[in-house]
This record gives sequence, C-alpha cells and structure tokens, in this order.
Amino acid sequence: MRSTLTRGTVVASLAILAAAPALAGGFQVRQQGAKASGRGGAFVAQADDASATFFNPAAAGHLDGWNFYLGGGLQEPDVSFDAAAGGSADMQDSTLYAKQIYFTGPIGDHYAFAFGAFNPFALRTHWFAGDPVEHSALKSVWNTQELNLSIIAKLNEKISVAIGFENVRMVIEDFSQAYDTTPLAPFLFPGEPATEPQQNITLAANKAGVNLAVHYVGDTGYRFGLSFRSQKIMRADGWLKWSNVEEGPFFIPSANLVDDSGCLTAGTPIPDPNPTEPPITTYCPLGAAFTDSKASGTFVLPATIDVGLGRAGQGKWDWEVDLLWSKWVKFDSIDVIVDSPNGVGSGFAVKPTTTSLTRKENWKSTLGVAGGADYHFSDRHTARFGLIYDPSAIPEKQARPYLQDGDKIGLTGGYGWQGIDGHVSADVYAQYWIYGDRETPGGPPYVVPGTYSTSAFALGGSVQFHF
Repeated sequence: MRSTLTRGTVVASLAILAAAPALAGGFQVRQQGAKASGRGGAFVAQADDASATFFNPAAAGHLDGWNFYLGGGLQEPDVSFDAAAGGSADMQDSTLYAKQIYFTGPIGDHYAFAFGAFNPFALRTHWFAGDPVEHSALKSVWNTQELNLSIIAKLNEKISVAIGFENVRMVIEDFSQAYDTTPLAPFLFPGEPATEPQQNITLAANKAGVNLAVHYVGDTGYRFGLSFRSQKIMRADGWLKWSNVEEGPFFIPSANLVDDSGCLTAGTPIPDPNPTEPPITTYCPLGAAFTDSKASGTFVLPATIDVGLGRAGQGKWDWEVDLLWSKWVKFDSIDVIVDSPNGVGSGFAVKPTTTSLTRKENWKSTLGVAGGADYHFSDRHTARFGLIYDPSAIPEKQARPYLQDGDKIGLTGGYGWQGIDGHVSADVYAQYWIYGDRETPGGPPYVVPGTYSTSAFALGGSVQFHF
C-alpha cells in the first residue's frame, strides 16, 4: 500500500524545492546571460545576443547570421540563523553554478531558430548536524536542465514572433535531514539512540512545455518584448534511504506490524531482555523502523510572463525596464508518496516513522522589476549597470531553513568587449543582493522560530562567436 510521507520524507521534499539565496523569487535562476545579468536582468526588449533564447526567443529573428554562445557563473549566499530558542548557525558549502549554451541562426529569409541548454531552476543549501535547524534540513542539492528549441517567424522588419518547445529534466541529487527520535523514546529499549538517523531522498522527472514570445524594434530605437513560459507539473520518482541508523537500541513492534519474520522485514528478532511466559513482545534492531523505500512526488514549476520596454542605438546610452511575473500561487502544497510505510510501537500504540500527509505551502505569485542600462565608451567597450527588486514567493510563516528566501534588492554591473572583426564578443558581470532580516514566528511543521540574516553575490561571464 502506498502512503504519503510525514516527518522525514515530506520535509525532504520541501527542502528539495527550497530557494537558494541569490536566486530569483522562489528558486528560479535568472542569471542566464552575462550581458543581461550586467543590466540587472532587464533584457526582454534588448535581447541582442544569443541569450535571447532564454529572455525572448522572438528577438533571435532580429539577429544577423549565426551565433554560438557559451556562458556560466556562480552564486554564493551568506546566510546566518539565530534561533528564538537559543543557538545559531551559518549555512555552508552552498555555492550554486549555472551554465548556458545557446545557438541561433536563420532559416531562409523569413524564419530563424534559437536553441538553448540552461539551468532554469536550482537549489543548493547545506547546514550541519548539531545546528538548531538539523531536524528541518541538513543538505539539499537540486538541479534542472532545460533543452529549448524555438522557431521564429519574421513578420516584417519590425516584428517577429516565436513558439518554442522545451523539456525540463529535474534531478534531486541529495537531501539529508536528521530524524528527531525523541518521540520514539517510550518505544525504545534501553533508551534513545546515541545518534539520530538521517534520511536522504533522490528523485528525477522530465516534463515538456511551451514558450511564446513577441519582439518589436522601432525606427527610433525603441524596443518591446514579451515572453511567456508554461507551467510544468513535475511527477518525480526515486528513493528514500536512511543512514546513520544505530543497531544497538531495540523497539517493540505492535502485533499488527509484526510479520512472519518477527521484525517486519528489516531485521532479525533479538531475545527479550525481560522474558515473560509466554512471550508477548519481540525486540528488534532500530533499523527495522527506518527502511528504504521507493518514493514519488509532485512539484509545480511556475508559468512566467516577462515584459520589457527599452531604447537602444541613440547616442552612448541604451536602457530598459522589465516586469517579471511568476505564477507561484500554484505552488500550494506538496504530496510525496512512498511504497513502504513503517512505524514503531508497543502493544496497540504506534509511532509512525512514515505515514500519510499532504503539506500546505500557500506560496504567492510574484511581480519583480528590473532596470538596466549600457554605456558605450566606444564600439568595442561597454559598461553595464542594473537594479532589481525581487519579492519572495514564500509567506513569512512558511520560511523554513530550506525556504528562507526573502524580498531583496540586487545591484549589478558588467563589462562588454567586442572583437575588432565583429566575430567574437565577451561579457562579465557581478551582482550583489541585499536582503532584509526575516523573522519566522514558527507554527507550521519544520518552521524553526528565529531570524535569518542574508546577503549574496554572483559572478559570471560569457563568450559569443558570430559568423
């Protein structure tokens, strides 16, 4: 019989979907091009290099020739937590890496294509055992890889439209969390184990989607862009596995949980240290309560709409302002299912280690604002500037150690170089994110009351070949 997870497994699932600081609202990664990132991500209307594949595929219809693009960057958060009940922790080893490959080119006189491989969503957080958050999250590593192919129709010299087909591969590589054995103490002999079991979950899923885009270039340099990406409901399959389980302590299975082997199927019965005549209990290894199981889960990646207005080609300055909307309101709950539920108990009392639960999240949709500008020192050298306001999708009462993302402001800068022959260009950028302190009151499961203090920075670069 299949059952939705509690305590260990649902928490694991939630942690997988957490927002790493330095990302966009929720757990989106908007650093998908060095030129765009140097402008604060305001690039939906400009989109004049091959990273248009992500920001606005329709703009690839206004690019000349063939363009091949390689880019990447790192994002490093600095997060500290002061628990209301005492104790503090610093998040460790949480550097996130993003990579991009884009390729654009013409298809005859009236059509073009744009192909890309990039990481649209990602998570990496790491807390240590002994931290006040260890029963909520220890380590989470979640990566996505999207392949996108868009076909662009050039309606005329000013307007192009695009339709794209995308496939997102989500791989949850690691999640670990300490399981609090305190509620099991009445069922253990001779007492609580010296170490706490750790649960690890791995899942993977694929989902197809579509994107639509429009791009307009005016005679006086004004540009307009609109880009839409569809929602994706990811149905993932994998495993829940336990580690750090001591064999010394024993539990007493309830009669309705004992199979023919005497210890479910996970261990060998151990002689009763206090035998009675006739025997009425069976003692088993603690590992019998923490058995590995196949698992599956459902996760919602949001639909997005980005709109941009800007002006280019007038003097030394280009500028743009974008509105960035993400439909996180559909991220309202998480359901994770296991094939083999389990529990410990004595007599008719049972304490589940895995049982049914649906976790309510109740995220909200977000509307961010990005503004950016270029200053052209010459035909070869350009400075870039940007400012972003990025609200969090996560209600304050739901801010868990793996979901502590908050409202933030990003300050960005960059530099662009154009080769003499026009066949090679390169960009670099830096971003610094300022968060307000976030106080979590507690209440929902695994929300640890306390205060998060967060800042983050990102660095990256790209090179594009034009031929």
